[in-house]
Amino acid sequence: MSVDNHLEAFGYTTVGIIIKSGQSGEPSKKIENNFLSALPKASCASLSMKQRDETYRYFPDLGVYYGYMDKEGVKSVQDIKEAEVHFPIQNSSWKVSSRPIQDCSLIPPVNPPQPVNLGGFVGAAPWGLDMLGVADLWKQGLTGKGVKVAHADTGVNDQHKALQGKVKGWIDTDTDPSLEGGQIKPDSKTPYDDQVDMWHGTHTAGIICGGKVDPGMAIGVAPDSYLYSAKVIEGGNINSRIFTAFQWFIDKGCRVLSMSIGEPINDPWWESHVMNRLVEKGIVPCVAVGNEGPNTIRTPGGSPSTFTVGAIDFQQNVADFSSSITLGSRKKPDVVAPGVDVWSANGGPNLKTHPVQSLSGTSMATPHVAGTVAILLQAYPNATVRQIVQALGSDSTCKTPDWPANSGQPPHPERYGHGLIVPEKALAALKSILS
Repeated sequence: MSVDNHLEAFGYTTVGIIIKSGQSGEPSKKIENNFLSALPKASCASLSMKQRDETYRYFPDLGVYYGYMDKEGVKSVQDIKEAEVHFPIQNSSWKVSSRPIQDCSLIPPVNPPQPVNLGGFVGAAPWGLDMLGVADLWKQGLTGKGVKVAHADTGVNDQHKALQGKVKGWIDTDTDPSLEGGQIKPDSKTPYDDQVDMWHGTHTAGIICGGKVDPGMAIGVAPDSYLYSAKVIEGGNINSRIFTAFQWFIDKGCRVLSMSIGEPINDPWWESHVMNRLVEKGIVPCVAVGNEGPNTIRTPGGSPSTFTVGAIDFQQNVADFSSSITLGSRKKPDVVAPGVDVWSANGGPNLKTHPVQSLSGTSMATPHVAGTVAILLQAYPNATVRQIVQALGSDSTCKTPDWPANSGQPPHPERYGHGLIVPEKALAALKSILS
């Protein structure tokens, strides 16, 4: 349904307002006066009283308003020079492969979780950590210590042995029906992971900062980093939830974001503005590219401001499910990282007997990169987003992935961007950039 048709049918629509670059970040009465004062009673019989009364929200560090307007409000705000109006996107314009795109904000793993028996792996590390050589960085005291990592996912089970004491901040952005989500629970509320079929958020959190699990295997790239986890998947309005999380991440001083979220749409709202604001606030946005294969991508993975991550397997082959696309002059993903049969924390009821599970997807590759960024920021805390991206994602610091011997030819560079991240090289490059 188009915006015009939506306005005709319901009398109002959801609207996003960006305060244009260079304009004041202070609330604007000229904009606020155009939001509905209350939703029409006939259209909100099932809504709470608070949702009927609260018709917009402002996110100051993002420079974003989000709420409800009628036709007159939309027309008026379009005439305000400092405002840029965006509407929810109804249809995807990305090309899709034979692999179907799932219409949800979570980028789901490509296979069900598999429990891992650790009996024969005393003291070992998952293959992804071995491939990245992070143990050599740990020996130098580089464990991501003190770096605040933003985690936008399905939540986290912080009772897992490898995650106890790691979660320094927590919000659930979908506890209040106002604006269909986007209110924050108190930080003191016990974290939880609501993806009870796969424990997605617990798994990705483990890859970022997980410590040791019985019988002594380390699972996290940056085990001494501080995790700030926001449950944004699923339920309610995705824009409101994510904006709430992003504002909170900025308020908490996070320096890197691990985000396994992507809408199967081409949305300029994200592409042109939202991710730019994170970068302006000093956050390196590491985002999964998607799991639908070649010629596909998920928003905001296509944004020029996003450090977009694809997946490889333990033989350094680009995973067949890993999305990739050429968007004008740029290729996505920017880099690849371990994302097939990745071992990390299991948040389920059998975590005591099987504390580790295996999942595959670009959601698993992304936290490897976010954890690596945390290590770089521990070493060089004053590095900018641009400097981090320059050091970590360039042809000179990444490794071109291998390809199966029987494939006949290497994969197109679009499939892997600059290549497999090499943390040791990135650390040396960042030192050189800053010297």
